[in-house]
Amino acid sequence: MKRCRLLAGLIASLVCAGPGFSQTINSRPSPPPQICANGQCATIKSGSQNSGSIKWNPGQYMASEGILSGKSTLANFTSEMDDLSGWDNIIGYRLFVSWGALERAEGSYDFSVLDAILNRLKTQYKKPKRLVIALVPGSFGNCHVGTGDYIPLYIQQNSLYGASPDGGSYGWWGGISNGDVNACVAAVWRPAVMRRFIALVKALGAHYDADPDFEAIMIQEDSWVIGNAVNTSPKDPSYVDATMLAQLQSLLTAATSAFPHTSVVMQNTWLQQPTSTQAFEQWMVNNRIAPGSPDSVGQSAFTDYDFANPTSKFAWGLEAYMGVQASGSAWKPVDLRPEAHAFMDVEGPDIAGTFYGFVGAPEGFEPQDIIAALNQTYKASHAFWIHFNGSDPVWPGSGTVSAVAPWASWSSLAPIINSNPLVNTSYPENYP
Repeated sequence: MKRCRLLAGLIASLVCAGPGFSQTINSRPSPPPQICANGQCATIKSGSQNSGSIKWNPGQYMASEGILSGKSTLANFTSEMDDLSGWDNIIGYRLFVSWGALERAEGSYDFSVLDAILNRLKTQYKKPKRLVIALVPGSFGNCHVGTGDYIPLYIQQNSLYGASPDGGSYGWWGGISNGDVNACVAAVWRPAVMRRFIALVKALGAHYDADPDFEAIMIQEDSWVIGNAVNTSPKDPSYVDATMLAQLQSLLTAATSAFPHTSVVMQNTWLQQPTSTQAFEQWMVNNRIAPGSPDSVGQSAFTDYDFANPTSKFAWGLEAYMGVQASGSAWKPVDLRPEAHAFMDVEGPDIAGTFYGFVGAPEGFEPQDIIAALNQTYKASHAFWIHFNGSDPVWPGSGTVSAVAPWASWSSLAPIINSNPLVNTSYPENYP
């Protein structure tokens, strides 16, 4: 089925869905009418799993705790992936992947480690597991500037890509303390840098779009990118919301073209202004981009603390997805959940630690509470649950998982998510 949609809001142009999917992927058998586990059943609408041209395998996924960098090998992730064994209803693995891990020189791509991870997911288990990658244009921790571990060296070495806070390199921004670079991000709000990031996405599409077990490509949270640009000292004087927004639209338009049979997900939480953030969420849904986000709270935050109200700490993008007008936004509320399903991350602070004490979760939300929110409020089709081994430190400084929230360690978490399916699994209305 092809569908052309007249876009409104940020741009006005006509976009048509790509060509029909290959026979290989369309040859899967139809899903059962219900998925039942542990006495709970989720009804699946007729034709919901493959009723269009996009691969569609909704459900519970493990999420990597680490990030694939230029120094990573398959061995860095095998122990984590081994913990998928025995959990047939946890259907895949979400992996953080840095730009530097995939492009070793300009236009020279190395997908060998990613291929090995995908092949292991296909062959190691009773049922093949799917792969979702979250593409990160930088590093969450030490950036290793001067190496290509997270941002390709050719970006750092060429003044074409603009200044950095370190006068000896280019094309990125981040915080520097005591001479060390902390988290950093490639300056994708600059057109020259974004052109190279788009080239990577196109190469990934050519390599993985036709693979039935490559489920989705996700773009890392925009507020994380922006935070590295403007919440640092010094901040990047070249950053403005309008340019960032234009570059994100170019990236996502290229991504859907490069991945005509694969879900493209954008974690839109906060730009600098609420109106542009909320209008961007509408643009995403109009253009078959799946809404994604970190920071999944439990249903109790909504029912007991009205977490979705415009003055809460709820992300502006997610408020738009739910039809809530953010404080100070001129965007008019439209509930987007009937058209699109959310791809939600469940991270460390969500299930352990003190971050959500202000909404009644001083030790993090229990998994069943988050699952209730995924099903009732977020209307999520995919959920990515962080793999904790039981003694990991939890940001922001609240001790260890075992001391704070025993349900957050994978050995306790896996049986819960394996036995509690997501229910909003129908093929999205905004997909071709």
